[in-house]
Amino acid sequence: MSEKINLTLKVWRQENTNVNGDFVSYDVSDVNPHMSFLELLDVLNERLISDGGDPIAFEHDCREGICGSCAMTINGEAHGPVKSTTACQLHMFNFKDGDTITVEPWRASSFPILKDLVTDRSAFDRIIQSGGYVSVNTGSAPDGNAIPIEKDKAIEAFNAAACIGCGACVSTCKNSSASLFVSAKLAQFSSLPQGKPEQKQRVLSMVAQMDEEGFGHCTNTGACEATCPKDIDVKNSEIEFKDLNFSYESEGEQTLNSINLEFKGGKMTSLVGHSGSGKSTIMNLIPRFYDSQSGDITIDKQSIYKTTINSLRREISMVSQETTLFDDTIKNNIKYAKEDATEEEVLNVSKLSFCDEFINKLPDKYETIIGENGVRLSGGEKQRLSIARAMLKKSSIILLDEATSSLDSETESKIQEALKVLTKDKTTIVIAHRLSTILNSSNIYVIDSGKVVGSGKHEDLLRKSELYKHFYEQQIQK
Repeated sequence: MSEKINLTLKVWRQENTNVNGDFVSYDVSDVNPHMSFLELLDVLNERLISDGGDPIAFEHDCREGICGSCAMTINGEAHGPVKSTTACQLHMFNFKDGDTITVEPWRASSFPILKDLVTDRSAFDRIIQSGGYVSVNTGSAPDGNAIPIEKDKAIEAFNAAACIGCGACVSTCKNSSASLFVSAKLAQFSSLPQGKPEQKQRVLSMVAQMDEEGFGHCTNTGACEATCPKDIDVKNSEIEFKDLNFSYESEGEQTLNSINLEFKGGKMTSLVGHSGSGKSTIMNLIPRFYDSQSGDITIDKQSIYKTTINSLRREISMVSQETTLFDDTIKNNIKYAKEDATEEEVLNVSKLSFCDEFINKLPDKYETIIGENGVRLSGGEKQRLSIARAMLKKSSIILLDEATSSLDSETESKIQEALKVLTKDKTTIVIAHRLSTILNSSNIYVIDSGKVVGSGKHEDLLRKSELYKHFYEQQIQK
């Protein structure tokens, strides 16, 4: 392959640790497909220097580290998008003409960004020196004590915030990191690879050295706990968006711009706006289907980015027009929200959601197989099953994404009754095409082009928001 290609590099630029960074896009023409990724950055830097600009700072050396990350994340993947290939081994023939490559540093509290793509990786070094872990078996381990962890397992564990021995908590501890990590390694001799006698002697020597240097005394600074996500503790279910910015990787423009929102605990708040204004994105950020580029989302003043995803999603139920159903019985589809639910619980939520009305008309009732994605059910029946699931889950936060659109009036009436039961005393966020379903919301946000352009109750917005008034008058005319 010799034909040259043209690429766009979307690179994270940040002057130093004390200032905020942002992405900057650069067009790079006539790229040789056999060029490595690091060579491509060198070519771009030569051009920037020639134009009198500031070159992009990045690391040339290779150090395996936590959760498969080197200094850079490429197109959202640590080490880059090619399986079992590190950033330094990545070549341009893995991309096609016209591609945009997003490059950013691995961001974590224990790895502050020094400049652009360079992070403070002393944490990596301390872990490796203590016999640390690597997560991708891309070649020989950098250290005789390294324990490879498959990348998909590392990602799965990291997403669930389960401990995989990454050592991030230890690396943040200024007092006892080396001693603590060595102690952990001593406890895992049985799982170490070849060279156990030599490793044992090496570790014992390190323990002695750490003792001489005075390591090992905890000062209770809490740095270790701060870097490790914890289960969220929800009491009031109050949600807050703080200066939040978000954009999809496939899109150049910001989807959400410095969004600030408050969702009161136990109340219903509605989002109104044109299609594509950012309403569904706001909804999808709460259970962390996506993560924001900057800003924060808190629940009861706890950042969702510092809590485990499993515990976060236990607190959230989502009811949408596109309900995911399985080619299984109605009963098992309802029990998907709580696999150990009793038959009595299933029957109860079916009655409250009006599912029993159509279920009892079926020949096999609750044992009826509904087909892939519920193909044998109507849209309204699918939504009622989704509501039954949410009732069974008993979450403190309810997300209703266009849950009452495209329904006949009788079905909508039943669903509204079921939703009253579901959302009673729950923090509820709702998007609806029909403003009649949200008139009693405690607060309504009007979203336009990723920004909040109005907020208040229905009567207030009719007076002060031209966009909301326009929506309302359009629906009256229909």
